[in-house]
Order: sequence, then C-alpha cells, then structure tokens
Amino acid sequence: LLARNWPYIIAALLAVMNTAIAEAVAPVTDVLDVRQISLSDQFGCAVTLGGALRCYGDNSHGQIGNGTSGTRLKLPVQVIASGVSAVATGRLHACAVVNGALLCWGDNNFGQLGNGSDRGIVVRPTQVIANGVTAVAAGAVHTCALVSGALQCWGSNRFGQFGSGAGRGKGGKVIS
Repeated sequence: LLARNWPYIIAALLAVMNTAIAEAVAPVTDVLDVRQISLSDQFGCAVTLGGALRCYGDNSHGQIGNGTSGTRLKLPVQVIASGVSAVATGRLHACAVVNGALLCWGDNNFGQLGNGSDRGIVVRPTQVIANGVTAVAAGAVHTCALVSGALQCWGSNRFGQFGSGAGRGKGGKVIS
C-alpha cells in the first residue's frame, strides 16, 4: 500500500512543508528600497538604493558596526549614511565598499578585517583600503576585494581560499 501511494504521500508532505515555510516568511519592513543584501548565519546587512547601509541580528563581536558589541538587534540600524555600493558579511565580520574605499568591522581573530592585525574586534566601520575598490566578498573568516582590477585577499587561508597556491596561514593581504 505504501509503495503504491508514495507519490501522494510526498505531495502531502510537500504541501505541509510549503505551508509552514510560507507562514515563516515575513517581510523586513524597516529596510525599504534595497539594492543589495548580504547574510551570514546570524546577522545581515542591506544596502539601500540611496547608498545607506543598515544591519541587524547578532552583534556579539561588533559585526553590526554600530559602535557596540554583545547585543542582538532585532530591527535594522543605520551603520553608514551614504556612499555604500556593496556589502559582504562573513561569519562574524562585515565589509562595505564606500565611495571606492573599503571599510571593515567585527571579529578579527583571523585577520579578516585586513587592518594588519589578527586580534580583537572592531565595533565601527574602519577604512582598510583607501580607494580603487569595486567589489568585496567575505567567507567565514577571510575577505577578498577587487582593488584597481586586482584581487586581494586576507584572513584565514587554511584551505587555500585565496586561490594563490599557498595554504595555511592568516593575516596580511595577498594578491591572487
């Protein structure tokens, strides 16, 4: 009986699952006119059409960028008022392209902020590259940016994430 009816059983399960998923989906009403979003597993950031950056969620390591740490923000807060063209979120850090410069904040235990250190947290956006940045991407504990047409990466390279042929290590910027 089960073998003969499995298509109907699967269809019923999918209907129940889709209903549960649809009920769990809710609009983020405090961030309007979004151009780009980036999400980690515990926080997210959105760039608005006007170039502002708003972030929300877990802030245990200053990854929201609002000058605090240790709090959970259930509503988005403005982190940067204007000039943002892109954002990338890692596990506990974020970086944004602002008027061609790269600003990063959050956890830095693997050098993923690109500020020359591999310690501590930074609770406000801090410039790490002054100009020429057109794109940014973040992994869990590493970051890459396109700077004047060249790819630069920093943070953990334990699994060869930089694509430079080198393995292991953390810290400074590596041009791939």
